[in-house]
Amino acid sequence: MPVRGREVLGMPSVCTGPDPPAYPSPSIGTVAENVKNLIARLGRPGPYDVRVGDLGVAGLPGRVYVPVNGSGGAGRTGRKKRTSVPGLVFAHDWRISADAYHVTLRNLASWGIAVAAPDTETGFRPDHRGFAADLESSLTILAGVKLGDGATVVDVNRLYLAGHGMGAGAAVLTATGRPVTSPGSGDTPSLAGVIAVYPSDTTPSCYEAARVVEAPALVLDAGRPGSVPTGNAGRLAANWRGPVGYRKILKGSPAG
Repeated sequence: MPVRGREVLGMPSVCTGPDPPAYPSPSIGTVAENVKNLIARLGRPGPYDVRVGDLGVAGLPGRVYVPVNGSGGAGRTGRKKRTSVPGLVFAHDWRISADAYHVTLRNLASWGIAVAAPDTETGFRPDHRGFAADLESSLTILAGVKLGDGATVVDVNRLYLAGHGMGAGAAVLTATGRPVTSPGSGDTPSLAGVIAVYPSDTTPSCYEAARVVEAPALVLDAGRPGSVPTGNAGRLAANWRGPVGYRKILKGSPAG
């Protein structure tokens, strides 16, 4: 079971807010509308055991969470009884280690999602472009490296980017260089979606970058202000080129 304790970004107890705008894609609208109903279920451990590994063996500081010995959730059983799972690269917030999200990321893996969390650019003056490059490297690692004992493989057509605060902005920068997933895309790793949790400003601008990202997105906004100005989730959602869902967490703050 995931270790309980305080973490920077946990599962919110309430997900509500004003009705979102019309969604260009029904699937994105469904995701946004059902977030509240999913919280209670996904807040519990899923059907998979989880192995936590060192992303450093692939040349990048951080952790990787691999679902093993289970079925259901997001996993699909394929040939040779291998479990095919979606891959998620998660980006941390400013001056926060990836370890601070351990409980959340481990819980995601227990539901059949392979997660990579690079632990770079944690200093006072991070390089946002460099962090985006590390996220791109993590996507490549998830898509091309055998996980665990080889019984779990990542579906290259189900790759996602997610981030919190600064990490959300960096995820958008990374997404500009990835084609959107489409049927028959073959072995070329593409991007199935982006999840931006309380996004912060970045250099270059994540708001301008959003104008060219065609992958579906879910953008979460904080209902309470932080101690210092951070970013503008509404602006990010409004600029998004592809299908986008926007929700405000009324009791949420940029810190989580």
